[in-house]
Amino acid sequence: MGFNRIIDAELDGRNQRTAAREIPSGILSKKESRLFVIASSLVFVFSAAMLSRLCFFLSFPVLFFLFFYSYTKRFTSHCHLFLGFAISLARPGPGWP
Repeated sequence: MGFNRIIDAELDGRNQRTAAREIPSGILSKKESRLFVIASSLVFVFSAAMLSRLCFFLSFPVLFFLFFYSYTKRFTSHCHLFLGFAISLARPGPGWP
């Protein structure tokens, strides 16, 4: 979600409904937001690595699809189907076949 806010900060600033969000209103800078997204991504990749080597390698395509969702809004009205797909890449939990 942080990546989505960074990508859409300029658009959010021009939209009355979203202009009060943290980046357009100046509460957070884009630099601070980028650092948070990078740190969160590193924690995600590290956590995946702690599960298994396969999870580590698969964490990169998952991040790609999650980040790419932010751009799909610019060329399709079905962007939420893409988001659903990206979220579905997560394993449901222990014991799942």
